[in-house]
Amino acid sequence: MTPEQNLIQQIIRVLENNQLANNPLLEDYAAQYAELCTQVNSRLQRCAEYLSKGLLTEAVYEARTAPDLLELVRLVQFELAKKWRNVCADLELLQAPLLHTEIIESLSRACAQEQELEPLLKEFRSLIYQGLHRPAVAVLRKIRALDPDNSSWITNLRTFEEEELPEWLHRAETALHTMDLPVLREVSAELNHPCRVVPAPPELLQRLRKALLTEQAETFQAEAGNLVQRLDEALDQGQGENVQALLDRASTMEQQEAFFLRPDGWEAQLQKARTWQEKFQAEQQQQQAYQQQLTAMQDMLVQGNCPEIELRHAWERLLEWQRPVPNLLRQQVEELFAARHQRRLAQGRRVMQIISLTVLLLLLLGLAGGGWFWQRGRQQAILADLERDFQNADYVSLESKLEALHNHHPVFPVICGCRRSARNSAPHSVSRPSMP
Repeated sequence: MTPEQNLIQQIIRVLENNQLANNPLLEDYAAQYAELCTQVNSRLQRCAEYLSKGLLTEAVYEARTAPDLLELVRLVQFELAKKWRNVCADLELLQAPLLHTEIIESLSRACAQEQELEPLLKEFRSLIYQGLHRPAVAVLRKIRALDPDNSSWITNLRTFEEEELPEWLHRAETALHTMDLPVLREVSAELNHPCRVVPAPPELLQRLRKALLTEQAETFQAEAGNLVQRLDEALDQGQGENVQALLDRASTMEQQEAFFLRPDGWEAQLQKARTWQEKFQAEQQQQQAYQQQLTAMQDMLVQGNCPEIELRHAWERLLEWQRPVPNLLRQQVEELFAARHQRRLAQGRRVMQIISLTVLLLLLLGLAGGGWFWQRGRQQAILADLERDFQNADYVSLESKLEALHNHHPVFPVICGCRRSARNSAPHSVSRPSMP
């Protein structure tokens, strides 16, 4: 048991036994407790200063130095701490200062973060102990990435990088002289590392970059030559999709800084391909539009109830494309138009027949009516003539005319009856013919 734990237990025993009389023992407990709280506050203040400067490791080290600071905080904030403060105030004993609790939360987070870094820190210390500074620098950069606010990592990195920079510069010059590409890539990766603190000379970095770009440029040049050849083949075969894919790859290559060694005729070939591709895409769009109209025409034929004028307009628009029309569709359309034409002719013939019959019937009715009126007029004239003979008592003429009517117009039965009456009564009297 630590002295701090023993003190807190003694205070708890006094409070539980209600031994609250003012005596030297309580004065001693109050003084020790006040001193303990003062020490805890002092350590908390140092940790707060470290954290404000971004020195997370130093803050955690201070907190974990025995006795553990966070354990002391929990110890002095025991369950009966408030009662103990009240007793000290009532008995006029030494008052303990209040703890700086506002620091505890940030310190706890720092300790948790430091615990995550512990494996890397352990590895880093082991590498330093073995004198392996280069791998130690790599581990230190990982630590800095996880704890970027801690300025101590930057200080440590600067020390190691300044120590190794002359060796890296020498390796760079040697690799540039011999064009040793693997070493150039290694040196460039180190001197351009995003977590590097000590910068390399800009002139050297530019030379390294150009040397590495030369390697990439040769690779791009070979790929570009192959691309031009494949582009020619795709154009000859009319492969629009392949042409577009190759043009996309060419555009990507042109955006690369290392692509400065271009094959002969590169721009002209690309322009030729782009022009062909534009025409190809336009043709594809027209073909798609034509296909849509062709499908619409086929749907109209399947429905079978579209007006003929709409069908003819759709067919004319389809023919305006001047593209091959499927023979089956053409046959269906021609047969449909022919059938509808025959139907119209049949309907026309039926209409003409009806009109002709109607006209004929009207003519017959007219002739019949005209004949009836003519017959009626003639009868009236004959009757008038007979009436005159009768009035004039010209019975011989009357008999002669009645005889002629009987021989030539037997349709006058009434008049013929008058003739028989005239024979019986002449010369004494003759019956007056009456109108039928």
